[in-house]
Amino acid sequence: MKILVLVLSFKDSGIYEKLESTARETWNKDEVDNVETIFYYGGHSQNELIDDRLYLTSPEGLSNLGHKVISAFEFLLKNMDFDFIFKMNLSSYLNKTLLKEICSSMEQKNIYSGFLGDFGDTVFASGAGTLLSKDVVQFIVENKNDWQHNYMEDVSMGMLIKKKNITPTAIPRVSIVNGINREQINTKCFHYRCKNENNRDLDILIMKELHNIYGNK
Repeated sequence: MKILVLVLSFKDSGIYEKLESTARETWNKDEVDNVETIFYYGGHSQNELIDDRLYLTSPEGLSNLGHKVISAFEFLLKNMDFDFIFKMNLSSYLNKTLLKEICSSMEQKNIYSGFLGDFGDTVFASGAGTLLSKDVVQFIVENKNDWQHNYMEDVSMGMLIKKKNITPTAIPRVSIVNGINREQINTKCFHYRCKNENNRDLDILIMKELHNIYGNK
């Protein structure tokens, strides 16, 4: 079983590059067999994978997130072997060992999982952390022309996958939005979403503290 962790990234000479550095220094520093991390970026002259960085021609920007992730999926399907993709953002903290344990307990098809939300009659997995089996990734690429880019990327993905008649399933996630509270920490949870609207630098401190907690549990 092979898992790709696909991290939405952006070169901004600011907070997003700081978050990427923090990810590399904390959760992604831990090597786990058959779990590989790829950071992906838009706005480049050609699609290419250099080490763990996937550069794509898709434009950057909130309105282009759907195009960007579809391009990433297309590239990975053509160039890499995998059974699952866990798609996440830069301000998430991940425990790759626990992710692997969860995937090992699942069927390797029809998997569309995450922290669930709803938009109208569509139930979708949050884009902060979405687990997809390879067949669902293939379905998205094969039906990319039906992707509705006028909605948020995670909602649009849910709308498209709904056509495959897959019921999204919930997997645990802890959200930390206003500073870390030790009572929130569950070391059996593999995914934390860190988002402090007024101080994104606090996300970095939280990710480092989470790493200390997991390392000393």
